[in-house]
Amino acid sequence: MEYVEILRARRVLFWYGIVLLGLVLITALSVFGGHADIQRGNSDTKFSSVLAGAMFGAFVVATFIATGLNAESATTAIIWTRPTARDTIAWRYVAVDAAAIAVGYAMIVVAILAVMAVIGVLDKVVYDVLFSLPVAALGLGAALMCYALVSLAAARLPGRGGLIAGLSWAVFLVAVGVRAAPLPSLLHGIIVALDYLNPLAYVGGTHSDSGVPLDLPVRIAMVWAIAAVAAVASVRLWSTREV
Repeated sequence: MEYVEILRARRVLFWYGIVLLGLVLITALSVFGGHADIQRGNSDTKFSSVLAGAMFGAFVVATFIATGLNAESATTAIIWTRPTARDTIAWRYVAVDAAAIAVGYAMIVVAILAVMAVIGVLDKVVYDVLFSLPVAALGLGAALMCYALVSLAAARLPGRGGLIAGLSWAVFLVAVGVRAAPLPSLLHGIIVALDYLNPLAYVGGTHSDSGVPLDLPVRIAMVWAIAAVAAVASVRLWSTREV
């Protein structure tokens, strides 16, 4: 059962890794081939900033992996004949997917550090551990929130997981952009309220004056709580739908 999802996650991470490796190699060829003019400067780069930038790689993995349960629409009847509770089957899929998202997050962090090493600025990284841990928690939680919301939206729409995952990026990005538009107060209030269900609004910055107007600890608590609630709801909807 979950072995199918392990294979799917491995395939996503494989191609994701190929893309990251390609970007690192392109950077290396540009630098060592003398085709890139690198201004190294003297300023330091905080490791928390690296983690913040890597968040969007975790989002990419989350949207690709979020279609796992939905992709089983053609074989649901067979899966449900197994002597295992439907909820248990679904949670095993979710566990595999969550692990894949965490691995994807780590992979892009490594890729960013590799690019910095090629450029010659890795020694400028300042490891601000006390701030890096909350930033990592926010990034991973927001990616899981994205995953859970897509899974929830696709739970009762068999075979539409890929479409919903693709549209989610448009919805999340537009919602963030529209927030700054000069809209009527009522419409603006609705957009602001909906942003609390937009994972990108939580990672728009690590201060309370950007994205949703919440401090970092509250943002972390919110993304993990929403991810948990949406995951529970998606599992329940999947396990109780008609074949």
